[in-house]
Amino acid sequence: MSERERRRRARELARLMAELDEADRRNGLGAWPTPAPQKRRPTGRRTTWVISMVVTAMVLSIVVALHPGSQASAIRRLLGFGPERILAAPELPSGDGSHAFVMTQRDGTTPVGYDPCRTIEIEINPDNAPDDHRDLVETAMRHTSGATGLDLRITGTTDDRPAQRSRVSGRAPVLVAFANEDEWPALEGDVAGVAGSAMMESPSGRRFFVTGSVVLDADLFTDEDVPDASLQAIMDHEFGHLVGLDHVEDPNELMYDENVGLTSYGPGDLRGLAEIGRLPCE
Repeated sequence: MSERERRRRARELARLMAELDEADRRNGLGAWPTPAPQKRRPTGRRTTWVISMVVTAMVLSIVVALHPGSQASAIRRLLGFGPERILAAPELPSGDGSHAFVMTQRDGTTPVGYDPCRTIEIEINPDNAPDDHRDLVETAMRHTSGATGLDLRITGTTDDRPAQRSRVSGRAPVLVAFANEDEWPALEGDVAGVAGSAMMESPSGRRFFVTGSVVLDADLFTDEDVPDASLQAIMDHEFGHLVGLDHVEDPNELMYDENVGLTSYGPGDLRGLAEIGRLPCE
């Protein structure tokens, strides 16, 4: 690390610690006791300095590890204690368009999404699936990951069906499965797929997704008369739901609730996906 980078980190650390102290004062938390000043001794100064630094580092580590505030999370990341993003955060697109979120934080504006510091593991149940189902899933993952900066990875196959996964609580791999309306009534009528994620709330009050499912209409996806581009658009649409996008009333967006021939995310979709992907790490 260069001297310039060390100075920058030191300034950033000082700023964050000041914010942390201010947050403690607002919350009525006591400050750490300050030791009484001692006279310097003519010898052993370097040893004393080293010991002081070690003790300070230990105390600081305890503070940032236990403090629940966002300032402490920032300090943990700065010191290398906290998690870091797996992929780079996306830039916010400047184009116009419509987007909506399935769920928001308590402020009613900030979206709920997956933790960008964790891999979103995906398991596929190949029963009733078309021969090229893996290509469809991988392409949707690539499109969604590119727009959000979230790390999505297939970890294997599973025998689990949607009803089994709907009873799972806590963190678990996302399930991708193919079913008919008899098994999964939400597919009744002309519904081509359904997807969504389960939410948890951290001690600090931040909401985040921990698992989910994507269930596609097996009859539609095995119909050879349906163009591959249409099937891919449906898969991408459902992955948009998985990571947190809701339907919009704009037919120029892929998250429009009807398939009107679009085959890729629209400008509003991309803006919403970028906002989801730029959420802080848990």
